[in-house]
Amino acid sequence: MVVNPAKPILRIDVRVSKSGQITLPAEIRRDLGVESGDVVTITRDAGGEVRIKQSRRLTLNEIMEMAKPLTEGEDLEEILSDARRFGAVRERYRNGEMYP
Repeated sequence: MVVNPAKPILRIDVRVSKSGQITLPAEIRRDLGVESGDVVTITRDAGGEVRIKQSRRLTLNEIMEMAKPLTEGEDLEEILSDARRFGAVRERYRNGEMYP
């Protein structure tokens, strides 16, 4: 790992809420380019180190590469309908219209 001497390593302690949430401090959000509503990716390595990165949207080609061919009896329209329904529910949840 290459460390940029102009950007020192930053450590900020944050409190975990009763529901398991944390608030990313403003400085971290600025450094990551994260804004309200954005998705971040949290990874943990085998040594227990946790990293937070701004998620990036997949390209259509990346999505197509992950897709498996339909098997006999599967209906593409039904699969797409389910995906749209899930997306609508997720959007309502993000907008605060639904609660877990």
